[in-house]
Amino acid sequence: TERSAAEAAVAAHYGLLLGIGSPWRVRKADLNLLAHKVEIEVEHEPDELVACPQCGGKCPRHDHAPERTWRHLDVMQFTTLIRAKVPRANCPEHGVGTVRAPWAEPGSRFTLLFEAFAVQVIQASRSLTQAAELLRLDWDGVQRVLDRAVARGLARRSTEGLRYVGLDEKSFGRGQNYVSLMTDLKGQRVLEVVEGRDTEQARQLWENLP
Repeated sequence: TERSAAEAAVAAHYGLLLGIGSPWRVRKADLNLLAHKVEIEVEHEPDELVACPQCGGKCPRHDHAPERTWRHLDVMQFTTLIRAKVPRANCPEHGVGTVRAPWAEPGSRFTLLFEAFAVQVIQASRSLTQAAELLRLDWDGVQRVLDRAVARGLARRSTEGLRYVGLDEKSFGRGQNYVSLMTDLKGQRVLEVVEGRDTEQARQLWENLP
């Protein structure tokens, strides 16, 4: 029918916007004008094999995890949400495990694109409270985005080519609160930060180097 063709076109449109391709597809998109919200339902192709979250090998589907929702980048000032029941793989080597959704990190309730945008907002804001207001999130949500960004940065951290390091202390907040930090003097980057400024903290910094 004409309506079903229009719905299919809208679904394909949002699939392109989200960068979602086979074996995933946008099933439908629901627009709520009063709530200023778009909910996009995504599903895995039912006849396709799924990837084991541990080894990446193709294996049969076991079942689906409960439906989850992820916050995505706003579309024309409309809050955009992705909903999906992510399949669980039945791997002969690693057993049953939930497939990784390509648009988000495991355990996150935000898409990767939203988190990347949120990090830019956090960097440009005076405080996490201001960032939360701009992103229309609660404070805890902003903190979780920040924690995952730091974890990704630490995972990419490398000491290859490191020749000269500096140890220093820095006060923060009100009163005598200090952290000790180790920096790459040539690369102009922070390598590690620990709370306190005593000999033990300096020793902790050195122990982070291979």
